[in-house]
Amino acid sequence: MARTVVVVAEYLAVLHHVRATLAQVGFQVITSSDLQAGYALARFYRPSVLVMQASGARIALAENALSELRADPATAEMGVLLLDGASTSSDTATLHKTALDSPALLSAVEELSARAAVLETEHRE
Repeated sequence: MARTVVVVAEYLAVLHHVRATLAQVGFQVITSSDLQAGYALARFYRPSVLVMQASGARIALAENALSELRADPATAEMGVLLLDGASTSSDTATLHKTALDSPALLSAVEELSARAAVLETEHRE
């Protein structure tokens, strides 16, 4: 498992911000604004971390997809970071100020990625 992150976000501004923030420190970032396509990418690439942002009716779809990922042994231990999904498209400024604080985002992804690396090492032994 490389330092790969799949980012699934319904707002393109969120998608671009997360991709830029993570790519800047060396993560390979794969993105999708479509939930189903994003989860297919997570299954295919098996990233160390899945970053997800959804709101409204898409939250239920995201929860279902996460349940499927957790049920699959190949993706069950993937780190998942859920960004603030309560914002509406008219409130993306608040979303950017809270959920997408770059230092907090980097810290959370680094922690999840490190945990995934430890779990992968344990499974090899």
